[in-house]
Amino acid sequence: MKITDVVVYEVKPRWIFVKVCTDEGIEGWGEMISGTKTETVVAGAKEMGAYLMGRNPLEIMAGNVQIFLQRWSNQWYDCIWI
Repeated sequence: MKITDVVVYEVKPRWIFVKVCTDEGIEGWGEMISGTKTETVVAGAKEMGAYLMGRNPLEIMAGNVQIFLQRWSNQWYDCIWI
């Protein structure tokens, strides 16, 4: 089973729903509530969803580690050593 699509729905005033679709037709839903920065949270959800494409949705920790290593660790490393 692989993640094939991550769709982010923004509902005014500040609710955000995320649908994760798989190649086997299984869909999962998540919910986020933002404060005053709804557009920022939506953009972040879309960017993180891109990192999960093609991954097994049952390997939750592996997905979290990939997002951390690919996105954040390089920025922190640059900040620490510069």
